[in-house]
Amino acid sequence: MIEQAHRVANKIRNALESREYCPAIFLDVKQAFDKVWIPGLLHKISEYLPLPCIKLLQSYLTNRTFEVHFGEARSPVQTIGAGVPQGSVLGPLLYVLYTADIPTRNTTSSEILMFADDLMIFSANKDPGISESIIKETTNKLQRRFLKNGL
Repeated sequence: MIEQAHRVANKIRNALESREYCPAIFLDVKQAFDKVWIPGLLHKISEYLPLPCIKLLQSYLTNRTFEVHFGEARSPVQTIGAGVPQGSVLGPLLYVLYTADIPTRNTTSSEILMFADDLMIFSANKDPGISESIIKETTNKLQRRFLKNGL
């Protein structure tokens, strides 16, 4: 996270030194860890990891259940159909792997800085109107991409 904070500060400093406007939008993906599509995640990481690792992760991520206890009452056991375990060491790493195919730079001079489910879209330009329209365009593209991935 410290590295991303330094990257943000450097982007802003470079834009100011170049006398450019540097608007940014900061986003937090709502319930991101809960919405990771497990088959999609396993497919994505199967390109990089050997089959035994994929099978281990599959057993870790599938057939998980939960029940709610309130006083003496208990809910029926339910299956967890999506998401990565929160509070675990692997949760953020698996989320990052799931979203690793999101481009961080596009042809419209914007950059996306990501740290797990937190994002910053940044665009520096001498014309503030151009920067604003670039950020809007990038935000719309990113939204479509996240919706496509179920986030």
